[in-house]
Amino acid sequence: MPDKERLKFDLDFLEKEEEKPAHARQAEVKKAGEITGEKLNFIEYIKAVFRDFPAFCDKHLRVKNPPYLFFIIWATGVATAIDRMSDYGSSSWLEVWAIVLIGGFIAGYLQYWIGGAIYHLRVKWSKGGDNYDASRNIFIFSGIPVAIASIGSLFLNTIVYGNKYFESGGGSSLDVLFLFIIVAAIAYSIRLSYKGVMFIQQTEKTRAIVWFVVLPAIFYILIFSVAIFNEL
Repeated sequence: MPDKERLKFDLDFLEKEEEKPAHARQAEVKKAGEITGEKLNFIEYIKAVFRDFPAFCDKHLRVKNPPYLFFIIWATGVATAIDRMSDYGSSSWLEVWAIVLIGGFIAGYLQYWIGGAIYHLRVKWSKGGDNYDASRNIFIFSGIPVAIASIGSLFLNTIVYGNKYFESGGGSSLDVLFLFIIVAAIAYSIRLSYKGVMFIQQTEKTRAIVWFVVLPAIFYILIFSVAIFNEL
């Protein structure tokens, strides 16, 4: 008899679990998915961005504070600071690095909060989802290729030329090489951004192409056109 009663209790318990409303079960799944959990080695983490960005977004960028978020914000801010310094206008690399490393914090957080908010508006205009954190994260993490290219350019110029770089007054052959690399990195970042919002935010394809591919491409073409015109 005790065994029969116990079996009946177990069956009743299972039935109650199955009778839970759908929204309750979804909430439980969502809660489990919000655990950032394992913390990958940094190099492996960055490799995952390039290996399969939609899968990376799905695993890490749906939450408010994904692993290494603050470092990525700072790195993308450093890249922006480098871009704003065009010809650097300095006499030593120590001065340049001090400006971009410190300015990177300010530029990065402005991008994350203000740029991320505008990015989420573009998601909404593309009839995408409501996950504001995911939008900001996709925006920042899709900029990793540009950050690597910009910081790499500055680092190699520092190592190869030292302070003699500033004596030429016209840049270096490395600057020409990295110009093409940075253009390729921008194109790749646009691709990552588009794939991220399509997969995570389920944006409408046509609208997403306009807001995340066509308009960003036009923006950068105008930026480079103005820069080239100013050099003539």
